[in-house]
Amino acid sequence: MVFPYVLALVSLAGCHENPKDHEGRVRAEFQRMTGSITLPPGVTEIHQPLQFARGAHDIDLKGDPAGSTLRLAMDFHGSAAVLGANVANARLEGFQIIGDRSVLATDLYLPPSNVSFADT
Repeated sequence: MVFPYVLALVSLAGCHENPKDHEGRVRAEFQRMTGSITLPPGVTEIHQPLQFARGAHDIDLKGDPAGSTLRLAMDFHGSAAVLGANVANARLEGFQIIGDRSVLATDLYLPPSNVSFADT
């Protein structure tokens, strides 16, 4: 009987999630107000900051035990990889953030200690 084997192959076809789909899945998880968010194993490339829901509280962002990395895409736009407004008791652990922010480099520097910002 061929049917059980075909069913088994179809079931296994969905086991390998495309890493490009990670960003959308992770963004959906960031809508929760409390609880735990676990990043998928491997690399998740992001193009904009991941943002906790406004007013989220008692929330953990954890990396997968197999290892999780947030990679800022070359076209990343934002001030940080993870943001939150009015968020309380957030804990981030067990993952790394990587990315090349050299395109944001500037020739502007802080003024010397004897010059106020208003004078620059």
